[in-house]
Amino acid sequence: MRLSIIIPVYNVAEYLPQCLDSVFMQDLTGCEVICINDGSTDNSRAILTEYQKKFPELIIVDTQNGGLSAARNSGLKVAQGEYVYFLDSDDYLYPGVVSEMLRFAEGKKLEVACFNVLKNGKRPYFENDFKNEDILTGVEYCKRFFQNFGFYYPAPVWMYLYKRIFLVNNNLYFSEGKLHEDEDFTPRVMFYANRVSLLNISVQYHRVGREGAITNSTTIKHLSDSTAICRNLYQFFNEQQNTEPIFYHNIYFFYLVTLIKAYENNLLAKRKLFFKRNDAILMLSCAQSDYERKCAKLACISISLTYRYYRNRLNYILSRIINRIL
Repeated sequence: MRLSIIIPVYNVAEYLPQCLDSVFMQDLTGCEVICINDGSTDNSRAILTEYQKKFPELIIVDTQNGGLSAARNSGLKVAQGEYVYFLDSDDYLYPGVVSEMLRFAEGKKLEVACFNVLKNGKRPYFENDFKNEDILTGVEYCKRFFQNFGFYYPAPVWMYLYKRIFLVNNNLYFSEGKLHEDEDFTPRVMFYANRVSLLNISVQYHRVGREGAITNSTTIKHLSDSTAICRNLYQFFNEQQNTEPIFYHNIYFFYLVTLIKAYENNLLAKRKLFFKRNDAILMLSCAQSDYERKCAKLACISISLTYRYYRNRLNYILSRIINRIL
């Protein structure tokens, strides 16, 4: 079996046929499609049943609404493919991409093959003119991606094809019960990977801003899960030998993004529920420059000040005072 396509399904009857049609129009020779029906209460299960009648390579696994991470883990545990690809059920693949993805991954004997996507079918996740098909370690890939784009390698798992045995041997599963699971999963993958490469083609239409999507709003749970992931990643990398600074730097930025979201969504009054003094200390230890250390120190005092300092919205006098004191 060459490939297992794993699709978690939860109340997506409106989008599921388009997703499945995009999969079954591919050349699926040597492939299996695993749909995890995660306790759907709409017509999603009936849709899967109808597709299974037409496409015997479709495997349906029923679970009890354990969430996206648990559904992906369930799919990974029954998968038989040499490679696995995680596809969200409200997105869809472009024609012919499965063959291209497998050709690339198998030809280079990759543990992780990286691709691009189009947000709402229009805007690429990163620039299309970037070409880099060298085989790198995960650490080298992270560094080179940052050097080329000025931001970190994408976390979403639907931008990658993974060698299944590589995930299993390194115990790389998703943290269950947590949001932002990809931000926890992908840095660990890159830490362990020895053969990574990028084919800069857009492989799917990714829906952004879908009504009802779990990532379409910011809540206290989003924020608390984000900081919990930062703590867990910090502990993980601290337990390893010779961890590259880029992984700590990524944690710093994840902390910073979390604070920005808290400010922009008027959730600062509940700070103690998602950002505590120890988080500020960890954020400070992950900072890589004087400017970043000042942001982290301000976070100990006030998220509002941190946000305004980061966005350069402090008045001249207050900004000078902060720069002198910190």
